[in-house]
Amino acid sequence: MDKQFLNEAGLQSVADNVNKRLKTVETMPVNPKDKQIVLYVGESGMVYTQGCIYQFDENEDEWFDITSGGTVDQGFNPLSSNAQSGIAVNEAKTVLFNKLFKQGWQEKTWQGLSTFSGSATWKDGENVYYSNGSDQYVLNKETDTWEPKTWQGLSTFSGSATWKDGENVYYSFNGEQYVLNRATSTWESKTWYGLTSFLADNIWTDGDNIYYSKDSSHYILDKSTSTWEPKTWNGLSNFRGLYIWTDGDNIYYSNNSSNQYVLNKATDTWEPKIWSNYNRINAVYIWTDGVDFYYSYALAQYVLDKATSAWKPKTWEDFAGNISGDNVWNDGNNVYYSTNYGTLNQCALTKTLKTYID
Repeated sequence: MDKQFLNEAGLQSVADNVNKRLKTVETMPVNPKDKQIVLYVGESGMVYTQGCIYQFDENEDEWFDITSGGTVDQGFNPLSSNAQSGIAVNEAKTVLFNKLFKQGWQEKTWQGLSTFSGSATWKDGENVYYSNGSDQYVLNKETDTWEPKTWQGLSTFSGSATWKDGENVYYSFNGEQYVLNRATSTWESKTWYGLTSFLADNIWTDGDNIYYSKDSSHYILDKSTSTWEPKTWNGLSNFRGLYIWTDGDNIYYSNNSSNQYVLNKATDTWEPKIWSNYNRINAVYIWTDGVDFYYSYALAQYVLDKATSAWKPKTWEDFAGNISGDNVWNDGNNVYYSTNYGTLNQCALTKTLKTYID
């Protein structure tokens, strides 16, 4: 299909409405008739499905079924050009995004700290820090400035050795075990039971519980008593938490082509997982922009189609380089890529409105 270029007024109209569209389409009610299959996403915000037509009412802040009076406008519509069928509502946000925006990496300039590795950044729930040996900084997000940070109790450490249990932040590097008192910026000694010496990178969660997995040693954490209790898994008994990741729905173990599994939480069983198109997935290089999941390592740049379990090739707009997923990080709002090597070593993931709709 020929590219349909939008004039300045058309672009502005799309820009003014797109954030509302991306937000409201997520809250569309369940339609049992068709399991929410979107056939058409209208510029006015209407979502046409096989069984019903919904429209979002901003005044009431909810969706209404307008099937009896709704009609599909067949005229030119920037948001619905080349409309796709068979797209589930929970994927409509991604469809709209891909129609309207192009993603790319643009060079990012920081103040206070110009070159650093994203793998050493970490968050305590409010602030973003960079910790690499004696280099300790906190990010002022308003000014993009890395300001020196002074800690008590532990002054030299790496951000890659920190982890969270949902409430507290810990530092675990073999025999060095600490918990952070955020009110005083003090790292206090932490005593664990059952397992006393371990590395943070092998700690993982299934969304409910916290586990430690290193080769044949497996534990589950009893948070109330700070006790690591032995844990038995089925289907896979020798693995490391370093290679476990989640797509928000399922838990996977990915360590190159011969080790791809999905966790059946009901039975504590790791079942073989088959990915389409590309199967040499290593969890270390998987990252998310908050919507999609990507695998980035050297020339291997892919985006995950969750519906089909397919890793599809991804091309980054306006970027002369290859992203390595282990150095992608976020400040809670924006996504960045930071390394200590290469010419484009500090970048921000950007989205720009397309000047045309395919």
